[in-house]
Amino acid sequence: MSCRLRRPFSRQTAIMNNVNAIRSGHVFLFLIGIVCFSLYAAVGTVCASTDRLYPSAATRPLSAQDRPADIFESDQTRDVNFCIGEVGFGPLRLRSQSPFQSLRLGLTALAPSTISRNEWEVFIAGTLANVWANTEDEYFFDYEMLGSQVSLAYGISNAFKLEIGYHERRIFGGVLDGFIAGFHDAFGIDQDGRNEHPYGDVRVDIQDKSGESTTSRDEEGVISRGLELAVQHNVTCGTRGFPSFSYAVQLRYTLEDSGPVDRDKPIDFGLSIASSKRFSDLYLYLGGGYFFYGSDKVGGIKLRKEQKSGMLAFEWRYVPSQSVLLQFLATEGQAVDLGSFSDYSYEVTLGWKWEMLQKYVFELGLIENVIIYDNSPDFGIHTGISHRF
Repeated sequence: MSCRLRRPFSRQTAIMNNVNAIRSGHVFLFLIGIVCFSLYAAVGTVCASTDRLYPSAATRPLSAQDRPADIFESDQTRDVNFCIGEVGFGPLRLRSQSPFQSLRLGLTALAPSTISRNEWEVFIAGTLANVWANTEDEYFFDYEMLGSQVSLAYGISNAFKLEIGYHERRIFGGVLDGFIAGFHDAFGIDQDGRNEHPYGDVRVDIQDKSGESTTSRDEEGVISRGLELAVQHNVTCGTRGFPSFSYAVQLRYTLEDSGPVDRDKPIDFGLSIASSKRFSDLYLYLGGGYFFYGSDKVGGIKLRKEQKSGMLAFEWRYVPSQSVLLQFLATEGQAVDLGSFSDYSYEVTLGWKWEMLQKYVFELGLIENVIIYDNSPDFGIHTGISHRF
C-alpha cells in the first residue's frame, strides 16, 4: 500500500474540520446526555431508601456468618452469588486500547468470579477509542477504533467458570476529533498538530530511519477479530483477613480476514490472576497477565512474542445497586524498536456500574492516557451490560 503524505492545512481542510466539528458536537451532546442520565440515576438511588432497607439478593453482601469457614469449599450450594463477600461488581471489563496491544489477546480487567454453579451470564460491550500519535519523520497515527465483544459464561461449579466469546476491533475516521480538539483548547492543552489535519481521517504511516514508509494504511476496516475460550478458577473467596484469589487460562483463535497481523500461527495463549479485598464499602482489585502469541509481525513491524500486563482498580459501592470505579492498566509495549510503541502503555479509566434491574448490570467508563501519550488512546468511551440467569 502506498504511503500517504501529510496534507497541508488548506481552506478545504478548514471547511472539512468545521463540518466534522459540527458532527462532533452531536457526540458531545450524546456524552452530556449519558452523564446527566448517570447523575439522575445516582441521585435517585441515593434519595430512595428502598435499596438500603431491602437490597436484592444479587447486590446484598454476605454477612460474616454466611461466608464459608473453609474457603476451599467450592461445591457449597448458595442462594446468592458465590464469593460476593469480598468481591463487588468488579472492574470494568476493558482491555488495552493502545495501537499495537489491541491487535492480539490481552489482559481483561477481572475480579474473582461470582458466578454460582449452573448459573449463566451473557455480556455485551462496545468501546470507542481515539488514537492520535504524531512524531515527525517517525510515525503518524490518526484514527478511531471501535471494539465490540459478546461472551457467554457458565458456572461449572461454584469455583470454576467457563466462558466463550467473540472479540472484534475495527478502525474508521470517527467523530471524536472535533470534541477532543475543543476540549484541548478549553483547557489550554497542546494539540500536537491535531488541528493541522482533517478531522475524521484514517491514517497510519510508519517510517524507517531513512524516511521511507515501512507501514501505511488509510482504509477503514477490521484490524483484529477472534474467538476466545477461558476457564477461571476461584482458589479462595477470601476471609476477613485474606483476599479472594483466582487464576484463568485463555485461548484465542484469530479468524481469517481479521486484519493486518500475520496469521501463520493463529493461536494466542494467556495466563492471568485476579484478587480482590473488601474494606467496608470500598473494594480493591489487583490483576496481572502473561500472554504468548503465535503471530509476531504486522506489515513491516516486528512484534514481541510475549506480553506482560498489570491492573489496579478501586470500587466504591456507595449504595448497594451502584458503584464508581477508578482503574489503571499497564501493558508492555508490543512493537520492537519503535520508539514509544516499544514502551509500556498506561491507561486510566473512570467508571460507573449500576444494577438497573435485578441481575442486569450496566457499566460505563471514560478512558484517558497518562505518562506516555503516544502509546495509548487519547480518549475513549466504554459501555457494557451483563445479565445472569
